[in-house]
Amino acid sequence: MSFNSIYVNGSSFSCGNGLDLIEIKKIYKEKLNIEIQNHIDFSYPNIIATNFKTKIINEAVPGGSLNRLIRKTYQFIFDKKNISKNTLFILELPPMWRDEFYSNKLDRFINITWGTIKNPTKDLTNIRNGYDVSDILKIYDDLTNCFDNFINVDLEAKKSFINLLGLISYMSNVGLKFILIDCAGFKEFLNHNAITNDYNFLFFDNKKMHHWIVDNKLTINDELGVKIDAHAGIVGNKKIASILSEYIKNNF
Repeated sequence: MSFNSIYVNGSSFSCGNGLDLIEIKKIYKEKLNIEIQNHIDFSYPNIIATNFKTKIINEAVPGGSLNRLIRKTYQFIFDKKNISKNTLFILELPPMWRDEFYSNKLDRFINITWGTIKNPTKDLTNIRNGYDVSDILKIYDDLTNCFDNFINVDLEAKKSFINLLGLISYMSNVGLKFILIDCAGFKEFLNHNAITNDYNFLFFDNKKMHHWIVDNKLTINDELGVKIDAHAGIVGNKKIASILSEYIKNNF
């Protein structure tokens, strides 16, 4: 094995989202007699780390954006130079459009999704990141004013892909090992711009991972027979981990 730790970044698909909800945990216990104490242990990255008996650094978060992934991955590489050399990076590129803004008023980064913009009182993005919905309401008028006047989502997507190209090119140049799970359309961006690459893209039956989960009825809703959450269930995370583990064995 050519690595001794795994670093993961991405969105809710990579941090066991949905399995964190109290009502979901209760139904798993009642219907399947499965006790979920720490939901992150059931996420596919942590299952992979267990399979390979290696350390896991999982920085994926609910509502995580491509820009957050780029910032945090660079930060990890620069801060942990010695560790990075022996780390396998699994980067789940989140669906677009999303972003992160730094709020001076809140003194922190906030993850922005369509739900944050369109329905802040019901959107779970920041609640699942441990913040009260009142935080977003404090800055909501400023946020929507910025969005309405200064954000063109197509241009922002292109900017994010260009920034991602810089990260991946840097990682390739310094010899870091990585796998790209493309839920964003980055490969299409590269093809459209005739950019030749040998990046390690992993698709699932030639589909984006989050589409594959739904198409194969591997969501929490499918597993429990409910209509609460469409993220991967326990079996779904295990199947993703199995596919990734096989890919890792064959390529690293």
